[in-house]
Amino acid sequence: MKPSTSSATGNTQQSPTENDNRKPPPSPLKDNITSIETRLMDYIGQKFDALSVNLADFKSSVNSQLETLSNTVATFEQRIRQLEFKTTELSKQNEENPEITSLNNTISSLHEQLNAQDQFSLRNELEISGITEAENENLCHIIATTAQKIGVKISEDDIDMINRVGTRHDTNNQPSTTQSRPIVVRFIRNSKRNEMINARRVRRNLSTTDIDLKGPQNTIYFNERLTKTNRKLFRDARMRAKEFGYRYCWVKNGQIFIRKEGQKYAKIIRNERDLNELQSGQSFK
Repeated sequence: MKPSTSSATGNTQQSPTENDNRKPPPSPLKDNITSIETRLMDYIGQKFDALSVNLADFKSSVNSQLETLSNTVATFEQRIRQLEFKTTELSKQNEENPEITSLNNTISSLHEQLNAQDQFSLRNELEISGITEAENENLCHIIATTAQKIGVKISEDDIDMINRVGTRHDTNNQPSTTQSRPIVVRFIRNSKRNEMINARRVRRNLSTTDIDLKGPQNTIYFNERLTKTNRKLFRDARMRAKEFGYRYCWVKNGQIFIRKEGQKYAKIIRNERDLNELQSGQSFK
């Protein structure tokens, strides 16, 4: 028998070099990914181009609006300067115009006369502060007791009106000096009011303990009732008096007085002009 050969059996094996040179078949998945990446990059590029255009338009719009605003501001500033100039000129003309000056003086005089009339209507009224406010208080009894302590005899016939004035504070039914409103007493006669004030000056240490009121001991003060204008004027006068060396500042019969230590006569403060004369050193009666 003849020996069989490997070629005859059909089992001939290829060399490793031939197997390595063979290319793998194309992958559909890879082609799809590449296509998606390409389309995505094109889309992103288009969006960036559109955004660049929008930013350029926005920048141009903002610059245009800023320019318009700047021009508007410049116009307003020019108008303001013109108005300030006109106002200054008008003020100068008013100061130089005797008719306007006379009119202003007349208006000021009328205000002072009205204030004087209002003050005269308060000539019988006494303002008492420092008395603790309480619910269901008997003001007539409190005032009668206070008057008795300073040696003044009063009756209900002497009193025309009595009440607390000012904004009411919620004290939660607890006595409070800081929240107590002042008491205003309108007497029938001015002489009785003045008698109360003079007696209080003698009894300097009058307090709520002296009239048997509950709560902390508080000093009781008597003052003439003043108009709103005169209250402010009196407050300013006290400040100016302290500033310019006037030791005394007080109210009597609705008029405000100041006096330096050693001076024989007091000065009357009727208005703001009198206060300004204190500062300038001018003398007035």
